[in-house]
Amino acid sequence: MTRTPPRTADLPPGAARPRTPARRAIGRTLAAVLVAGVAVAGCAGDRVTEQKVVRWHAGTDDATSLTLVVGIGPGDRIERARVVSESASTVVVAVDVRRADGDQQAIAVYAEATVALDDPIGERVVENVDGTPVQQGTAL
Repeated sequence: MTRTPPRTADLPPGAARPRTPARRAIGRTLAAVLVAGVAVAGCAGDRVTEQKVVRWHAGTDDATSLTLVVGIGPGDRIERARVVSESASTVVVAVDVRRADGDQQAIAVYAEATVALDDPIGERVVENVDGTPVQQGTAL
């Protein structure tokens, strides 16, 4: 015979509901979610995101490297710049930026990173990972 816990209405005033296996499981699950949430929140300030490149120019006279220009926050820093792929017609680039902890002023500063190419840029189009073309030039 299965014993059912009393309903809250049947308990005397001020009495706590008896613990059941289901209630204990729910309590353990909520505690685990709380601990995981605190752990994730602790890591949230130090994050790396991919930033779109806004301009590029040849980094060397022989055009076998590109200088990529990105807009970042005043406390951010470039973590890594890379050539994702090269073909006869396109060069796909990406720049990862480490975001600063805490609040920042809502202004952008421009930062540069240089990447090496397998072949000179020639007439190829430079694109971000999402396929948007990047304009050539140094002036913004």
